[in-house]
Amino acid sequence: MSDAAMQYDDYYTDYPEWKRPVFRLVKGGIVHSFAEYAEIEERVEVLDGEVFAMASPTTRHQNICGRFYQQLLAQLDGKPCQPYISPLDVELFPNEWRKLPTIVQPDVFVVCDPSKVDPDGHIRGVPDFILEVLSESSYDRDLVKKTALYERAGVTEYWALDMEGEKLHAFIYDKEESQKYAEISVLKAEGIVHLRTLRLQINFDDIRKALG
Repeated sequence: MSDAAMQYDDYYTDYPEWKRPVFRLVKGGIVHSFAEYAEIEERVEVLDGEVFAMASPTTRHQNICGRFYQQLLAQLDGKPCQPYISPLDVELFPNEWRKLPTIVQPDVFVVCDPSKVDPDGHIRGVPDFILEVLSESSYDRDLVKKTALYERAGVTEYWALDMEGEKLHAFIYDKEESQKYAEISVLKAEGIVHLRTLRLQINFDDIRKALG
């Protein structure tokens, strides 16, 4: 487990047991290629070849993702970097053909290199920014497993948003030296927060107002 993931393992002591679910491994849950993954009919993610079922998101979860995506879209209009919203497949390590695949569906993410957009419509490569909105079914996945996974992949900036607890967990990747998440912050999810690597800003008050 990475240093970032180990640090956030203690985070769960602040939450009741029902917010710390265990992944459900899909029956026969090992895939060896994107082609095998594409044959699975239900919505799943693949982490190092293991297939995990994903719970259906709530309307509140989708509204948060949608409002966040709208703010990114407005600021990136006409620019090389483009935002995307789940469900959209991201093949994180497409060139590591000796290893089992890792295919995720981040809630919201940004890709600045158009060559990573595969002709079939999915993403092959590492996004420049990823947002995961924490929910009852995703605390372990998003704050431990995916923190370690995105760190290994080299996602430049990763946000895990706990809208209910008004917390934003922000991870900044150090490409030059440690090749790990060297800056880890827990911020208040309110007002304007700057997305540093893309030089954008997110207004959480506007998102909260829209939720009612």
